[in-house]
Amino acid sequence: MRSLISILIILTIVLTGCSNGSSENETHINMNSMDNTMEESLSPLEVEIKTDSENVEVGSEVTFEAVVSQNNESVEDASEVKFEIRMKGKEDSEMVQGQHQGDGVYSIQKTFNQEGIYTIISHVTARDMHNMPSLVIKVGQVEMSHTIDEDHSESDNPMDESTEGHTDQH
Repeated sequence: MRSLISILIILTIVLTGCSNGSSENETHINMNSMDNTMEESLSPLEVEIKTDSENVEVGSEVTFEAVVSQNNESVEDASEVKFEIRMKGKEDSEMVQGQHQGDGVYSIQKTFNQEGIYTIISHVTARDMHNMPSLVIKVGQVEMSHTIDEDHSESDNPMDESTEGHTDQH
């Protein structure tokens, strides 16, 4: 009888040891998966705003693109991409929903019917982060001047793609 109890105890110890080993492997695999998820969520959302023309003629159509990436990979699942178009000296702005083109590119087409200096701000929300880079363009024969309006800085360079002060990542 003692030998039977001894065998059962030994079997229990061996089986418990085997199950703990596989559990540790599963835990290790799950921890690696969590590390990758945490690393991705800590990486900043990168947004580059581009246009096909820096000097625009009145009445012509211009394409604006927000190229969205994280960890050098295209972001295809942005929850919101909008372009805010604001003419210098005006309080009002226009918000236009970006269309997903693939490869992390979201774009709009805009026709400018009035001469002026415009600030284009892309509002991109993806993966619990928000980024708002901007650029300034000149429509018509207006002179660029160095001014700062109350919300956004504008520079002498119409293609100055400044994200300084416009990035809000949570």
